[in-house]
Amino acid sequence: MTEPSLLAGIRHARALAAELAPTEQAASELGVTGFILHTVPFALYARLRHAPDALVETVNAGGDTDSIGAIVGGWAGALDGPHSLSADLVEALAGGPFGGAHLRGLAAALANGHPPPPYSATVALLRNLALYPIVLAHGFRRMLP
Repeated sequence: MTEPSLLAGIRHARALAAELAPTEQAASELGVTGFILHTVPFALYARLRHAPDALVETVNAGGDTDSIGAIVGGWAGALDGPHSLSADLVEALAGGPFGGAHLRGLAAALANGHPPPPYSATVALLRNLALYPIVLAHGFRRMLP
């Protein structure tokens, strides 16, 4: 690793986790903006300090919860297997083109060296078009005081 700022953030995240620092403190010190120099260290802190509840802590910390949560969830699934993820969270995944069944198919394909499972590009496009107003409304709402 050659980026000194990222390395410093990772070291700080490890120290905060070892000290059992509360999530609010780690979020304040490491940042939860979605910028890689904040995202990776905070995800590491959450993983080290709060496993198996790291996803819940990540979401409760606020900030760029989807990016940080994706990293924490990916690490949990890859390092500990799908059983390490909350059954309630896994069951809450939508059954759409990128829902739980598709994610399990992707994981199996990756583990076995097979091509990824097929999906309907048309359904995915329709899903994304339906979500655009929600994403835009959320973005504009965040601009309000």
